[in-house]
Amino acid sequence: MALKYADFCTCCGKRRTKHPSKKCAVCRRKEDALAAKADKHRTICKQCGRRMANSQVGICSVCKQGNERGNTDYEQRLRKAIQRQKDVQFVLERRLEGNSFNVIAEMTGIPVSHVYRNYADAMGFRANRAFRDYVDNAVIQPEERREDM
Repeated sequence: MALKYADFCTCCGKRRTKHPSKKCAVCRRKEDALAAKADKHRTICKQCGRRMANSQVGICSVCKQGNERGNTDYEQRLRKAIQRQKDVQFVLERRLEGNSFNVIAEMTGIPVSHVYRNYADAMGFRANRAFRDYVDNAVIQPEERREDM
């Protein structure tokens, strides 16, 4: 039977609850599931610096697999890093000329999402968790976003 005189949930506002936290059972379950998934050791990979690592060692799964296969050649990794930086530089130069991500992707032959990721990594949008407002074309930091809402 539904509660008639209880407070509404502070998270969803749909269900009523008598729990001291003012959250319904469904929202509490979702919150617990998210907390269980969160890992305290999630950091940027020490070896490649591009992916997130869940291990205490700080190396992502792709780099671990490369190490297990004996693919730890320093010169090969250095060449790959140089090539990645050249790709990023090419994307930034074309973006400075005013080309869209789609045009840059056609020039380079890589997917548009990879072009945008290279751009976002270089500009620091992903690291700072900032996002671009496409209406005003301004960069909005997380603190500013909360104030606007």
